[in-house]
Amino acid sequence: MRWLKNLLPGKRQSSQRGIATWTEGGKVTKCGIPWTYNNGMTAAVGESSPYKCNQVLKVKNISIPQPKEVFVVVVDEVKGFPPNKLNLHRDAFEALGSPASVGIIEIEITPVSS
Repeated sequence: MRWLKNLLPGKRQSSQRGIATWTEGGKVTKCGIPWTYNNGMTAAVGESSPYKCNQVLKVKNISIPQPKEVFVVVVDEVKGFPPNKLNLHRDAFEALGSPASVGIIEIEITPVSS
């Protein structure tokens, strides 16, 4: 996977709490990376977010008793989103252990690449 080369071994990154929603994605993204990249383990961030295109984030679902986590690649930016909100591809959202019918979950976001 192309994003593995961007991992920063041994460098501790700070986490922040936020929320996540989900999307099926679209054909065109502001980052030029398809939503289906990385087997759907992708996300959109706000334009004012500290996270940027092609960055890898570890996302943990803290809404459930036994939190699950996934690694996602930032593939899109959304105008007006707060800095601590992610719009995950449906596959990533469901991989976090919550059905799409839930709609929104509390998460912990940790950047793992720059």
